[in-house]
Amino acid sequence: MKLAQEHDCVLCVESGKPGDGVVVNRPSVGRLQIEVKGLAAHASNPEEGRNAAVELAYQILKLSRLEDKEKGTNLTTRMIESGTGNLKKAVVPDRAVGVVNFRAYTPEELHRVEAAINNMDQNTLIPGIEVKTTITTLFPVFAKSEKTMKLARLAQGIYNELGLNLQASSAAPASDANFTSSVNEATIDSLGPVSGGKNHTEEEWADATTVIPRLYLLTRMLMELGSRGL
Repeated sequence: MKLAQEHDCVLCVESGKPGDGVVVNRPSVGRLQIEVKGLAAHASNPEEGRNAAVELAYQILKLSRLEDKEKGTNLTTRMIESGTGNLKKAVVPDRAVGVVNFRAYTPEELHRVEAAINNMDQNTLIPGIEVKTTITTLFPVFAKSEKTMKLARLAQGIYNELGLNLQASSAAPASDANFTSSVNEATIDSLGPVSGGKNHTEEEWADATTVIPRLYLLTRMLMELGSRGL
């Protein structure tokens, strides 16, 4: 982050996108933990308790309505846990915990989702139940900017020298570019060889035919930016 602030621009060499592309926009990645505190009661008298599992299910269904597929905003429930874990106990669960992963491509969408999350404890299904939310930001938004697009246009011009077309688009996974762009918006990503697929597995592979063109692209960008800047 410190180095990103000290320089004119950032070139990130994550693998290139299939279709020979670079990335100019990645979503933020956040983790939401929902803790629900209810009241235990015998399952034969559920009205005497406050079912934390039911409240958690209600809150997760509300969260799903925050998704916006057109804008790429999504929320994925990753874990749900409730009760004591003892299946023999006929008890209304007095606790429940859920973990949700959420992503947004723009600061505006991220703020919209976070505002709704922060208001969850004010809108419960079951009276008297407690809902606590904890947001952890894993990656900030890598937002598309004019400086990023200027880098993309430079890259496209250099790639054209090889008779090749370079696409500039968004990508769902986050990367180091998310962090650098938060302090230096002149960031471009995925300048490395093009990924063949199966990322983050032992079978991950790269398209070897793109190695030389991508090395040429990176070298020429360093030469151009080093000689005349952005």
